Amino acid sequence: HERVRPRKSIRVILRSDACSLPTFLENISLIGIGLLAYKPAERGLEPRVGQPVKAEFELPVLRGRLSLPGRLVNISYPGARLATIGINTFPNVEQARVLERYVTHRKAEIIDEMEQAFQAALSSGINAALTATRLTPSDYQNWLALGNLYAQAVPLGVKGSYDSAKSAYDTAQKLNPTNPQIPYV
Repeated sequence: HERVRPRKSIRVILRSDACSLPTFLENISLIGIGLLAYKPAERGLEPRVGQPVKAEFELPVLRGRLSLPGRLVNISYPGARLATIGINTFPNVEQARVLERYVTHRKAEIIDEMEQAFQAALSSGINAALTATRLTPSDYQNWLALGNLYAQAVPLGVKGSYDSAKSAYDTAQKLNPTNPQIPYV
């Protein structure tokens, strides 16, 4: 099952027979959650693998409070005071639907974030290459770099990217006609 990280911090109350421990959701899937806890032993929780627990939290967007039963399956201490806790959860049918909606929603958000980051990086690279071609128009490498950047946008269906890549490659070819690195388009 795929795990996703929440966009913003989600506070989780981890309950055992002995105590309640405030934690933060690190990742979530349909069958488990990962938590970060600060000083769990000092706060009354001596976590042990197999220990039954209940995780209580609210998922953003869905506005549903969940109280998921589960078992502690992993605990590690990456720092002196910080613990990472892995829990297998046992959601009922309705809770599983809520988790599925949240994971699906978050995956769509992650894809959108990645697309936006890629578009921003590609746009920044094209702007830098355009600046380089204006500053030194006789350097074929600047035109080759510009063509390569535009070529990255062609499979994405960016309008005009093929013609722009071809034009940049043509200019690079004219400046250095014997270079085998310049694609023939």
